[in-house]
Amino acid sequence: MVGDNATGNVGTSTGQSSRRKAVREARDKCKASGGLECKFVYTYMNTCAVVAEPIEVLKNPIATYLDGETVEAASKLAIADCTVKNAGRSCEMTYSNCTAPILIRE
Repeated sequence: MVGDNATGNVGTSTGQSSRRKAVREARDKCKASGGLECKFVYTYMNTCAVVAEPIEVLKNPIATYLDGETVEAASKLAIADCTVKNAGRSCEMTYSNCTAPILIRE
């Protein structure tokens, strides 16, 4: 995942064969949606990832990026963490995705 702190835009990628390809795709998506300075934020593999952000529009919101075995497990932790980081304001899930394990044969 990549994000732009100035605009709040985020770009994601899943199913790429390398971290570099995934970051490139995510950065392209972030910029295509209006991001100006899209920078690497978080990576995950063979797990479920979530992003929680404050529901209320804040001047400097702090998003939480977490992963876990399931979306549900990661969501509970991410929403709680996001709420703490944003002075008790309620948060909601804005992204969730699970990557499938990839078998590599040698």
